[in-house]
Amino acid sequence: MKGFIPILSLVGFILHPLSLWAQIGPAEPTSFYIARVKDINPVYSTSGPSWLTDLNGVLYFTAENGVNGRELWKSDGTEAGTVQVKNINLNGSSSPQSLINYSGTLFFSADDGSVGRELWKSNGTAAGTELVKDINPSGSSDLSIPVLMNNVLYFFADNGTNGRELWRSNGTSAGTYLVKDINPAGDCVSSPLVSPTIMNGVLYFAAQDASGPGVWRSDGTAAGTYQIHSLSALTIAGVIQAVPPQHLTVVGGLLYFFYQYIDSADKFRNRLYKTNGSPGSATHVQTLPGGVHETIPFMNKLFFVMESGNSDELWFSDGTSLGTQRLKNTNPFGDDRVFQLTTVGNTLFFSGQNAPNTFCLWKTDGTTANTVVVKEIYASGLDAVNGKLFFKGPGSPGMGGPEPWISDGTTQGTHLLKDLNPYGPSVGTTPFVASGNRVFFAALESDHGVELYKYVPCTYCPVGSREAADLALEVSDDLQLQVQQNPIIGKTLTVDISGGNGQPLQLSLVTIQGRVLETRSLSGQPGKQRQVMEVGHLPAGLLLLRASTTDQQKVIRLWKP
Repeated sequence: MKGFIPILSLVGFILHPLSLWAQIGPAEPTSFYIARVKDINPVYSTSGPSWLTDLNGVLYFTAENGVNGRELWKSDGTEAGTVQVKNINLNGSSSPQSLINYSGTLFFSADDGSVGRELWKSNGTAAGTELVKDINPSGSSDLSIPVLMNNVLYFFADNGTNGRELWRSNGTSAGTYLVKDINPAGDCVSSPLVSPTIMNGVLYFAAQDASGPGVWRSDGTAAGTYQIHSLSALTIAGVIQAVPPQHLTVVGGLLYFFYQYIDSADKFRNRLYKTNGSPGSATHVQTLPGGVHETIPFMNKLFFVMESGNSDELWFSDGTSLGTQRLKNTNPFGDDRVFQLTTVGNTLFFSGQNAPNTFCLWKTDGTTANTVVVKEIYASGLDAVNGKLFFKGPGSPGMGGPEPWISDGTTQGTHLLKDLNPYGPSVGTTPFVASGNRVFFAALESDHGVELYKYVPCTYCPVGSREAADLALEVSDDLQLQVQQNPIIGKTLTVDISGGNGQPLQLSLVTIQGRVLETRSLSGQPGKQRQVMEVGHLPAGLLLLRASTTDQQKVIRLWKP
């Protein structure tokens, strides 16, 4: 099985000959490995894991095994512990979506082929995976992605009578009901992609009633669900067309939102507002000369990407007109191309150009002076995971990509984790998700389809484990290990070892499952030592040849036809 690459510290490296584990002195992880968790769909090449979600240290996701269609799966990070939870739709794919951890239970939407797409829940067992409520008896309710507030799930759904409206659920059928019919004439929201924003224990969202679109709030009751700002208040000379409020973002106890409109010159404009959540409290901050694509709270300010002409620029607002401005011109030689705003601690990362046709990974602390390039690289799919930035970047020079990368915010600490597919892209749009001590993602290798992979930081990284088929340990420039023929030809294997620096040497031949086939203890004499090992009786397959001293190690992959 391909997919394992540990990067090991030289400090206190000791190899235990029986356990086949690399032991490193420091207590905190100093190494990592990457492995494919399981070939879920070996028949039709790709399982396409998606909706990766952690629940109490177990990863839940959707995948296709080539037999049951796209269904709900779970994984503890091992091959044996990666299993289908339930075949919900016996005649096709239930295609679970919008997975969320609610009080230790997984909630999601799925289509069982009978009642349409509705709200489901699972405790991780087939028996404990069940429909919560058939919200729309005449079809699918098409739930939006739920949000959790005050131990209640909130989402938009269509019951077939009232249109797409705000609903709530406590996880039971009786406790799943319509909060309020905001728009008796139709839908209050037009898309299942819309989800509420939470501020101070209250939901905020863009919705439309009989008077038109505006910003609404809800405490989960019908009486406590009402409009706080209306698009009709947007009285600007020359407005040709306006759209409902967008990009509702909470910053420092205030809710920011944008109204986008087209003026009489056929130009996009955006009016930025802020509110404390009470009716009539919304105030106009500034009118911006372009469209807004992304928003994110950072350092008690609102950061956003604004389209200005052909540029996508990084802007910020402190809630005042003067304090709403572009942060930095990231490309003095042409148009800015800023995207993928992602915070990791006190650092905001993003991708952008610094010259024509040159993309970089950037970072900022919110000041112009400290908005700098981390590395000249095209980075996409940025995710904050366990205090690090994981993202998709290029493969080996001139080869393929995107591939999995990691960054600690320094140039040195920004590097490729592994080129899983040297001949093309390996990682797609599925995000990196932490579960337990592992980071999971979906990737494609050259000899497999898109499957589930894991990144595991470790102090005691397995050397002879099943994942070690792609092992590449290079922890010493002194210790040298060579074989005369690889693949092995004939019944013997000739091995040359040198550079042990006078220390006793151990030479081991193991299977990728970790079973020791032969171990030899050698003296630490200077110069080259030649060993001939009998291999004619061994079965065909991949083997690992390992030479080690108390602080050095070399491993070579061997193929025996």
